Amino acid sequence: MLEAVAEALTLVNSSLTGINGSLEEADAPVKVTPASPPFLKQIHDILIVILLVTVMFAMGCSITWHQVWSHVKRPVGVLTGMISQFFLLPFSAFVLIHTFNIQPLHAAGLLILASSPGGVTSNVFTFFCDGDLSLSVTMTGFSTVVALVMMPFNVWLYGRSLETDAVVIPYSKMTFSLFFLTAPVVFGTFVHWKLPKLAVLLTKAGSFAGFGIIVICQTMEVFIFPDIFSGVPIKMYAAVTLLPILGITLGYIAAWIFQLRPMIRRTIAIECGIQNVGTALAIVSLSYPYHQLREVWLFPFLYAFSMLGVCIVMSLTYQMYKRRNPYDEDEKRDSGVKSGKICKNSFSPQSLPLSMPMPQILDDVLVDCQHESDREREKIERESL
Repeated sequence: MLEAVAEALTLVNSSLTGINGSLEEADAPVKVTPASPPFLKQIHDILIVILLVTVMFAMGCSITWHQVWSHVKRPVGVLTGMISQFFLLPFSAFVLIHTFNIQPLHAAGLLILASSPGGVTSNVFTFFCDGDLSLSVTMTGFSTVVALVMMPFNVWLYGRSLETDAVVIPYSKMTFSLFFLTAPVVFGTFVHWKLPKLAVLLTKAGSFAGFGIIVICQTMEVFIFPDIFSGVPIKMYAAVTLLPILGITLGYIAAWIFQLRPMIRRTIAIECGIQNVGTALAIVSLSYPYHQLREVWLFPFLYAFSMLGVCIVMSLTYQMYKRRNPYDEDEKRDSGVKSGKICKNSFSPQSLPLSMPMPQILDDVLVDCQHESDREREKIERESL
């Protein structure tokens, strides 16, 4: 009997000790991560895959063989863009990671974003900065295909220093996800070749899908992780602001080194500074375990806002500069854009291939200007022969 009472007292004492220890730690914030992803996360993954595949397929539908061939004949612009996109920008991300001593999971998101292909938003800002729309469309398509090889390579090259026992970069999952998400570009190009009228409708569908990724999926991400912005260090905001600025600057310098025309320099700079955020978010979501997702998601999520902010400021600055310093005759002839005017040639959507998926309100103007730019370039090439 006494032994039973002693054992009971011992059990009560140990329980009280555990309770006291818990009370001492009660003031400390405790984060509880669910063992499995919530149902909303599963819906998000399905939706972002459907929307992104639609965007990539529509991207392929908007690329014409004439555009590709015109730049393959003179590949300096495309090659300069690829060098800037897949060599200079990932290296810049690596430098930022070590300069700001960013923690591994945040750094993984930064590196994945910097190694991603160019985003379709670049076509819009190329228009506002009087760039070469045809080159922008071609570079976006090329970078999406080249990323199948270069993105896993860059993440492996610069990501090895980030890996620890607790942080492992899922290379195989990322490569498979990237191939699955970007392969529709090739099929879209084939559809444009065989069924150009259908390609027009699919390209318009890609415009709405692009908006869906930005609005719906990123809103869902906030609901999945309501505290995604809590405790974000200042150095993360510094890095997320500097990356698009570095991309734009390095792209322009690379084009200047190769002595490309100002219009081409602006195009390459914009293409290098605007990454495909949707692709980065989808690859992270499909590759990383749920308990690490919040940290890896953070940089691509913040980059979407900083990228737009930097590019809007750049476009406004350029427009102000253009008003104060009107184009000379060489610049007018080079760009194929009349000073102070927007292209207003009539066109038939059934007979002309549209540009990349983008806001519907800009589709008509962008397509019209793209074809006028193509005609001006061909005229210049004929005159130079």
